[in-house]
Amino acid sequence: MRKITRQACQTLGLFFSGLFVLWVTGNKNSQSGYRNAREVKHVQQWSAGTGSFGNKVSKVANSKPDVLLPDQFAISLLKRGKKMCDSNLIAYGHFAKVTNIVLDPSFGKLTQEGNSKNESYSVDPGFFQMECNGKIDVKYPNRMKHLNSWANAIKIGLPNDKTYETITDWTIAVSRNHNNSIYYTMSDIYNAFLLSRAFDIDPEVVDVIFIDGYPENKMNSTWARLFQKVTRIEEVKKPVLYKNMIWGLADNDSPLNFEYKFKSIPNLEEFRKFVLRRHEVDFQHKLDCTNLNVLILNKNQKFIEFKNAHGHPEKIYENMLYQNILEIFSDHRIVLFPFQATLQDQLKVISKIDIFISLHTEELTHVMFLPKHAVVLEIFKLDVTRSDNMHYQALAQWRNMSYYSWGGTEIQDLTKSASTFIQGQISHIAGEMFRQMCIPSYKKSSTIWN
Repeated sequence: MRKITRQACQTLGLFFSGLFVLWVTGNKNSQSGYRNAREVKHVQQWSAGTGSFGNKVSKVANSKPDVLLPDQFAISLLKRGKKMCDSNLIAYGHFAKVTNIVLDPSFGKLTQEGNSKNESYSVDPGFFQMECNGKIDVKYPNRMKHLNSWANAIKIGLPNDKTYETITDWTIAVSRNHNNSIYYTMSDIYNAFLLSRAFDIDPEVVDVIFIDGYPENKMNSTWARLFQKVTRIEEVKKPVLYKNMIWGLADNDSPLNFEYKFKSIPNLEEFRKFVLRRHEVDFQHKLDCTNLNVLILNKNQKFIEFKNAHGHPEKIYENMLYQNILEIFSDHRIVLFPFQATLQDQLKVISKIDIFISLHTEELTHVMFLPKHAVVLEIFKLDVTRSDNMHYQALAQWRNMSYYSWGGTEIQDLTKSASTFIQGQISHIAGEMFRQMCIPSYKKSSTIWN
């Protein structure tokens, strides 16, 4: 197949220029993740009319999201509060606000979770203490068990010893359900950010206290960079009076985890800027279609398993999967995801990516921090059901970004060998992604395949 010049690419809306390929190899000493392409003699291309595979590509339309403004969100979030204890406790649908409350760590302890090595943090009555006229009557759904536990741990009356420390800054109490997951960590952080905005508080001057059994881990430094002060409950040795405290949402109760219900969620762009700014990362990257940054998220040795036309199993490794993509974008900058780098260094790379291509993995959480113009391709192994794993598609949709997916159990009846099938379809999608992003007059057809 003959080479198409750059001028022809721009004229025809095709981007299969260049006779280059990058063989992806890891460089453990590099944190930037940038690589150069090297020349080869042949480029395979895909004709949309070659096969009849159906519309197996999922594309999110670039419709205007109905984003809730901060003040509207605050009103809707706070309107169902149930006041108790002279308004020192206000129970909302998913969280609570408490004022003038003492936390006494002597009434809390780490406990073993069954036969596992994990520890949880349990609290007894007296863990929280506050002055109260009337009865504390609050019951949350089971998925918000930490809120029920904390409400049941309130003891009426303050300690006789008034020498406890007093904290006047707003403090958000967080109970984490996951330890080192970047997706659930970002869910917790987004929750804290959202509650700060709901109460019209600058999140940069908010304190956070973890009331759970998790030890120090790599994600704690992220929290410490984002918020004013972060404390783990085991670091609290004496009673503390909190003048203003919010009992936060659980990560599984975050708006980020309701991808099937919401067409949009509030303040996501503001949250992106907040995270990047606090990590000292520039978020003003501009699109240059003559010099794109294309990120390949490659964990090595992962594969998609097919049954070929003869019914025999066939495995395609990621390097083979991405080979045609690397050929297509050979005139541009190929970026490998820096897995071993700090989150700050990862964000420095992510914030400048134009095209993000990855297997279904939690690192796709970084879709939250891509430039607004970026395009995402998520590739699923064939034993994964796409419709049950829409987290990252939802992130792209909420940010009004272009998103494509391929693979999953929705793919049926492979009539060709796995390698031909993958190279053909993925190559065509990659070209479609470029046209969608870089050709203003281009209008995506209702189906990818003719």
